[in-house]
Amino acid sequence: MQKVRLLLGGDIMLGRGVNSIIHQRGYQFPFEPISEFTNKADLFFANLECAISDHEISFSGTPKMFYFRADSTTTHSLRYAGIDLLSLANNHALDANYQGLLDTMKHLDSAGIQYTGAGKNREEAWKPVIIEVSNLKIGVLAFCNHQANFAATSQQPGIAYINFSDHTIENMITSISDLHDKVDMTIVSIHWQPNFAPMITQKYQNLAHKMITAGADIIWGHSPHHFQGIEWIDGHPVLYSCGDLLDDYLVDPDFRNDLQLLFLIELSGSYILNIQAYPLKLSYAQTDFASNEHDLRWIQNHFIKSCEELGTRVTNNVSFFELTNPALRKQNER
Repeated sequence: MQKVRLLLGGDIMLGRGVNSIIHQRGYQFPFEPISEFTNKADLFFANLECAISDHEISFSGTPKMFYFRADSTTTHSLRYAGIDLLSLANNHALDANYQGLLDTMKHLDSAGIQYTGAGKNREEAWKPVIIEVSNLKIGVLAFCNHQANFAATSQQPGIAYINFSDHTIENMITSISDLHDKVDMTIVSIHWQPNFAPMITQKYQNLAHKMITAGADIIWGHSPHHFQGIEWIDGHPVLYSCGDLLDDYLVDPDFRNDLQLLFLIELSGSYILNIQAYPLKLSYAQTDFASNEHDLRWIQNHFIKSCEELGTRVTNNVSFFELTNPALRKQNER
């Protein structure tokens, strides 16, 4: 069966300084160093950490610390990078208010980029996207555990919001189970955990296990702004945090959010063969592959350690880290 190469990235923030740089340097600038690589993937998914709207307005609800809005022309950068799908379920989807979310969806539609996790109402926000590639039917759902006042309702645009203390978790589990019955591969995008979470706490691990049991084949997490380890559960990977993919943020000296990873998952039918993690170096409004020996060593030490804490073995290759599905490895050893 033909293999499918799926790229999973973390948060893309196109607003503020990134927006200005795109106007100054051109839409190719943010992803130019990695675009040849990203366009070779069969599918490329990321989380859009901003609104795309030409309306310079802010969320009309309770004030928040940061508002991220990018001009409509920034969609050219997304297409240039070869992005096929974006998760919109996050705490910045309504930064340009409800009109800004509607604008975001309109601009992504015009660019031919699919999205999930937000919509004109709750039904749309919770609706999965189904993509077919090489005779493989892949379903994607997206949820967010931040910003309760961004939740879509029956009459109001917003995100697919989940709360650990109410029925929304059960609704999410049901949605995963329903999608699993309709596709070959179920991917769940989830925006969870605090910024710069020092560790993955038990409640997130417990939820990951629930989602896998419900039928999630891959859990694609993001939000903490730095990468975390990967856990295999019955042959299904949980990427607790894919970190950031593009931004203009200050660098935290402890978590080094300028050093990230881009994850390539190799699929064969409904089987997940392996994951390759490629080291990245984020500068102001541009993303490149990491090449400095000190940076590479820092990424290596932190990634291998965080994976080992989750019981995952990592092989260090020349330009990437490889994680072979332990379920398949056991089959081969028989």
